[in-house]
This record gives sequence, structure tokens and C-alpha cells, in this order.
Amino acid sequence: MGMTNKQKVGMANERGIDLPLEIFDRDIVAVYGIFAKKKNEEFCIYVGKATNLRARLLGSSSGHVHLYLNNYVTNLVPKLIDQHLQAGYRIEVRKIGRA
Repeated sequence: MGMTNKQKVGMANERGIDLPLEIFDRDIVAVYGIFAKKKNEEFCIYVGKATNLRARLLGSSSGHVHLYLNNYVTNLVPKLIDQHLQAGYRIEVRKIGRA
């Protein structure tokens, strides 16, 4: 049996990825940014659009964070997440607009 979304969020947080908790409340259509943060440094590493942000991040077939947590880092976004975490950054996903 796979992990629940709440378990995925907990594991992501332990590994240095902060996700918006509002994704549990409802389906969110949004433009989102993935940011790398370290001390006084912060920059965007990816911008995307999702018709369901929860599925785009945690979905079992192509969710960015789901793929990273399962060590599938050949796709662009999981690879960027992995590279920046290994370089000592923390990752934060934010809603930055409406789709």
C-alpha cells in the first residue's frame, strides 16, 4: 500500500521540502513556484501551472514531490529538487498566482 498524501508531506518536510498545507483543504488551480532557500539567499528554480496542485505535487504517476521521494529524479523538476537539496538548500513550494 502506498503512502497517504499526509505521509508524503511529512516525509517531504523531513527531507527539506515545504509544501502549502492548503492543498489538503480543496483542489487548487494555480500557478506555482518552487524556490530554493538558504540563509539570506532565495531564488525560483521552477514555475508551473496546475489544475490540481495536490495531484501535481503528490500524485503517484507524475507528482514532482512524489517522484523525488521515490528516488525517481530523472525528470526535470525532481532532478532540480534533488540537486538543490544536496547543495544545502531547503525547497519551498508556493502558490504565486491563479491559473
